[in-house]
Amino acid sequence: MITLALAATLVAAPTVTRVQSFDSIRTVAVAGAPTGSLFAVSQENGQVRLMNAAAKKTVFQLVGHPQPAYGLAFSPDGKLLVTGDETSRIFVWDVKTGKKLREFPRGQQYHQRGIQALSFTTDGKTLLSTGKDDVVFLWDFNKMTVKSRFSGNGAVFANATPIKNGIVVATLVGGLQFRNAHTSAVTAKKDPHTSLGLNELAFNASRTKMLSAGRDNGLAVWDTQAQKRLALLKGHDDWVQHVAISPNGKLGASSANDRTVVVWDLVGYKKISTLSDQCAVGAPLAFTGDGKFLISVNINDGLQINSVSPAQPVGK
Repeated sequence: MITLALAATLVAAPTVTRVQSFDSIRTVAVAGAPTGSLFAVSQENGQVRLMNAAAKKTVFQLVGHPQPAYGLAFSPDGKLLVTGDETSRIFVWDVKTGKKLREFPRGQQYHQRGIQALSFTTDGKTLLSTGKDDVVFLWDFNKMTVKSRFSGNGAVFANATPIKNGIVVATLVGGLQFRNAHTSAVTAKKDPHTSLGLNELAFNASRTKMLSAGRDNGLAVWDTQAQKRLALLKGHDDWVQHVAISPNGKLGASSANDRTVVVWDLVGYKKISTLSDQCAVGAPLAFTGDGKFLISVNINDGLQINSVSPAQPVGK
């Protein structure tokens, strides 16, 4: 008779397999909506698409950016998409209609270079924009006015994301920074990747678990509230460029310059599978909100939809 303990060990690991590639959709960034199978993909030509992974089709094409938009963020309620491009333009789009609703102000007092990343506070009231000018702006999202800003002073910010009671920032020079939510002052510095720098951060739906992509060819798993590294995972032969976490925090994905995407068990801290023939400069990655799909970019720089079985939504 099989015991419960033995039965648990016989449960097959989740699988991630390619569903379809779109080589004509040359992709520079992706982001999953907080629920369902909708996701956003930013293209080399400046266009942004809203796509449905389950239907494998484009829902809307969002036209207006003169250059590629590397910053993509859905509002916490999933009703809006915010995009930020290489000209520092930040647009707000209605997800239901695909219409552009408004544009954030630009000028000498704002970002002077392209938008690297965008993120919301969990209440949707504040938008953080990380610029290639090494500055992070905190915007009142509804008023489109600046609440505060802070500079890297040579740290070279990769992205900044609000967590409970703080802000966490990945830098290429200054390691990982935890900052005060109100003053933005640095409260702690961590060096998870042997001073070689971080390229990106990714979070589960509750932002209690985090992955950092390192230039030491590894990725680190974090407890964000304890500010503690839980594990360092090695499985790439080059810099880890992008990371993603499933909504429930149990699966992770990482891409590197070695043309692979590795899928990880973030409970047992082990490699599950590898997707080959991926983007040679590190595939942008995102899980959909329903946990059923992992979005990546193939070796031709084209969009790739991968299925996740079983699905990894919040609560499962």
